[in-house]
Amino acid sequence: MSEYQYFEFAAIDEPLNAKQMGELRAISTRAEITPTSFWNEYHWGDFKGDPRKMMAEYFDAFIHYANWGTLWCMFKMPKEAVDVKSLKQFATPDAIRVVVKRKQVLVEICLQDEPGDYETPYDQSLGELLSARAALLEGDLGPLYVAWLAAVQRRLVEDDELEPCDVSQLPAMAVGTRAIAEFLGVSPALLKAAYEPAQKTIRVEQPEQLVKWVKSLPPKEKDAYLARFITEPGNVVRNILFKQCRDSRAKEAVVAMRPERRMVTRLLSALELDE
Repeated sequence: MSEYQYFEFAAIDEPLNAKQMGELRAISTRAEITPTSFWNEYHWGDFKGDPRKMMAEYFDAFIHYANWGTLWCMFKMPKEAVDVKSLKQFATPDAIRVVVKRKQVLVEICLQDEPGDYETPYDQSLGELLSARAALLEGDLGPLYVAWLAAVQRRLVEDDELEPCDVSQLPAMAVGTRAIAEFLGVSPALLKAAYEPAQKTIRVEQPEQLVKWVKSLPPKEKDAYLARFITEPGNVVRNILFKQCRDSRAKEAVVAMRPERRMVTRLLSALELDE
């Protein structure tokens, strides 16, 4: 079997400048580099860059896979725009890492399968996964939940562990969540059984709700956010506003039921029935 590796990065919140593109060119002479992307594939040789360092310095999203079983993606987000505690509850040895460094949060999902255990997604591109980052920024933890399911499927999670979240509190499966599930090869049977409680609960953050909340802010606070729109990437500030709006609404919400979390053994039963 010949070797195959694919690497792709995306700059979302802020495009690369000429200096940065020059620095990246020094890492790879063959890569396709634009102000918003970097990609290359290898049929021989190896990538000379450090993906984690490149994410820290240049990019907001990353995907890598190889025909010897590696499936790897990363998403970088402003710490101010996400609930770090909620993200960290999905951390799983040998599968999911959530790292906070200064003002950024890096979510890393990496699985190492045996060659042939799962089909290498040769036609997969990063573009299909970018909606997963957007979902996480909007408070939808679905992409991390299905990544955790991928770890469960590979028996990387103990049988007596509970789910990291109450699935009934997740929105119904969105595009980004499904894209992560497909990339990681999550069994449709496991996905259907695990996600069933979420199908009955559809909550989408509507722009109108954000507009209403912003209008209710004190003038000085609104002026501060307006100034940030001028001096910082606009979508970063928008994501921060979404988080502040969600946090405000969460404080007003009344929890009516105790969270329901299932054991791994219960979820794995869906796989056994499918075999």
